[in-house]
Amino acid sequence: MTAVRPRLAVFTTTLCAFAQVSFAQEPPVHSFQQLRVNTGQQLIVKTEDGKTVRGSVVSLVGSQLEIERRRWSFKKEHRAFSEQSVERIELHDSELDGMLIGTGVGALGAALIYKNCRDLVCLGPFVLSISLGPAIGGAIDGFNNRTIYTKASHGARVTLSPLLGRNRLGFAARIRVGQGPVRSSALD
Repeated sequence: MTAVRPRLAVFTTTLCAFAQVSFAQEPPVHSFQQLRVNTGQQLIVKTEDGKTVRGSVVSLVGSQLEIERRRWSFKKEHRAFSEQSVERIELHDSELDGMLIGTGVGALGAALIYKNCRDLVCLGPFVLSISLGPAIGGAIDGFNNRTIYTKASHGARVTLSPLLGRNRLGFAARIRVGQGPVRSSALD
C-alpha cells in the first residue's frame, strides 16, 4: 500500500501539470485584423443570434470570414461572416490526442486492477477501463477548443487558472470589468 502512494502522487502531479499547461494559452483577439488563421483550419463560429457553425477556413479578408462546411448531401456550403455578426470563434481541437491520453489512462487503470485483484469480480472494471478510456478521453478533449476571437465587449470577464506547487494547491482568478485594468486574486 505504501508503494502505491508515491506512484499516485506522481500520476496526480503529472495530470495537474498538463492541466496547467492547457490553461496557459494566449488570450483571444478582438478584431478580425488581429485574427491569424490559415486556409483549411477547422473553426467553430458562434454568431450573435446563438447559432454555431463548424467548418474550414476558405478566406479571411478585412472584416469578412468565409468558411466551408459539408452538408448531409455531401455538398459543400460556403458561409460568410462579418466581424459584427460573430460573437466567438474557437479553433477546433482534434480528439485524437485526447483519445490517446484516455487510452493510456485506461491501460494504467487496467494494469492497477490486474495487479491488485485477480478475481472474476474485477473483470468488469478491467474491461471498462480499457474500453471506456479512449471514448472518455476523446469526449473530454472535444470540449477543449481554444477560443481565438471574442467580440470586444464592455461586460465583465472572469478567468480561472490552477495554481500548483510545493505545499500549494488552489486557483487564481482574474476579473476584468469593461476595458479597465485587470484585477487578480489567488486562493490557496
